[in-house]
Amino acid sequence: MRFSASLFFTVLPILSSVLVSVHAAPAGVDLDGIECYPSSTQLKRRDFHDDLLEGRGPVLKATTLAFITWLKKNPSNMAPVFWTGKNGRRGAKGAADVLKNNKAIVGPAGGHTVFDAVAKSGIKTADWTIGEDWSEACGAFAATAQPGEKKAFLVYGKEVAPVLNIWKNKEWPNLEGNPHVEDVETYLMEDDGKVEFQQEIKRSKRGNTIGKK
Repeated sequence: MRFSASLFFTVLPILSSVLVSVHAAPAGVDLDGIECYPSSTQLKRRDFHDDLLEGRGPVLKATTLAFITWLKKNPSNMAPVFWTGKNGRRGAKGAADVLKNNKAIVGPAGGHTVFDAVAKSGIKTADWTIGEDWSEACGAFAATAQPGEKKAFLVYGKEVAPVLNIWKNKEWPNLEGNPHVEDVETYLMEDDGKVEFQQEIKRSKRGNTIGKK
């Protein structure tokens, strides 16, 4: 089958618009609040063909490896707090940041997120990719957690990505295998940003259903 140049340049803008609609964040949504990566991280096409989808090993930046090593050498007794998803234009990270400071829930040592750990390490993350570097860093944050209360926490929105979801693919599996974490409590973010306890999913053996189709 032969294609003319005019047909090619007619189809190209259509394909480009489709790619943009798939890979770009919805207008007005704070990417910081949806998944375990900052809004400054560029979501590239190859992130949809990385280890999350194909099961291949990631190629990590030296700074990512340094952060993972730092986590192993600097265990924290603070409760790890995770987040995923959104409600409309409200990402779940803001609610997770509120929860981490509620010692009545997370324990006397308080809570922290992977962003807090990155900031404390002093390691630069400007060149990290989503599907490899951030995915592995967030997974390592879950795997190396040693909370004093042996609890971890997840805040999630009503809209959760079923595929490119670091919680489902990295954080939860690593928490499940972490002997220092016995309980994983989940909290649903309401439309006003407040959270409501849902259930404990590790000790109870209920398992994770968040982010699954």
